[in-house]
Amino acid sequence: MFSEELRKKALKDVISFLKNYENPSVKWRNLREKLGEKSKFGNREFYLLFALSSLKEKGLIKFRERYIDWEGHTLEKTKEGKFYCEECNEYIENDFIIKEIIIVKTNNFNVKR
Repeated sequence: MFSEELRKKALKDVISFLKNYENPSVKWRNLREKLGEKSKFGNREFYLLFALSSLKEKGLIKFRERYIDWEGHTLEKTKEGKFYCEECNEYIENDFIIKEIIIVKTNNFNVKR
């Protein structure tokens, strides 16, 4: 089924990656590419998500959503649920929106556990 050894390894890898990452936040895509692609373990993404969930439960990280268009411009989501691009000065259709998940280290992250 699921290996406790792989869960612990993923948690250790994620903590190490976040500790060595200079910025206080990292895109899920970047973490997954760094820790997931070259792994010899099957279903590695599941274990990475498990590790992130565990860190979130402990209050060490939080998740934030970011919306971008196909040109990489950051979009603001309005109360009406529309997406507005300040750089283009226009609303963007939902078909052209990419949702990114950002992992943000909290102040508790660097405190000894």
